[in-house]
Amino acid sequence: MKKIIYLLIGFMFVSQANAQNYDTENSSEFVLGNGLVINSGNDYHFKLSGLIQPTFSVLVDSVKTDYLFNAKHTFFSFSGFAKPEKVSFLMLADFSLTSPLLDAW
Repeated sequence: MKKIIYLLIGFMFVSQANAQNYDTENSSEFVLGNGLVINSGNDYHFKLSGLIQPTFSVLVDSVKTDYLFNAKHTFFSFSGFAKPEKVSFLMLADFSLTSPLLDAW
C-alpha cells in the first residue's frame, strides 16, 4: 500500500513539473570561448565576453629569486542590438591599462 501511495505522489510531482513548461522566444546561451549570448526573440541581442591573458616571469638574482604572476591583458566586451529602436552598440575595454576604454560606438 505504501508503495502505491509513494508512486502516486511521485507521479503527481512529475506531471506538475512537466506542466510548467511553456514556449518562449527568449534564450540565453554560454559557450566557452564565445561568451554569454542573450536573445529576446529577433528584436534584442546582447553578448558579454572577455579574455584574460596571464603572464608569468622569473627574475633570478645572485641573492634572491622573484616570481611575478600578472595579467598582461584583461579584455571585456559588451555588444548587442535592438531592432525596434534601430540601435546597435559595442564597448571594448582592457582593464589592465591605465585608460581601459579601447573602443565604443
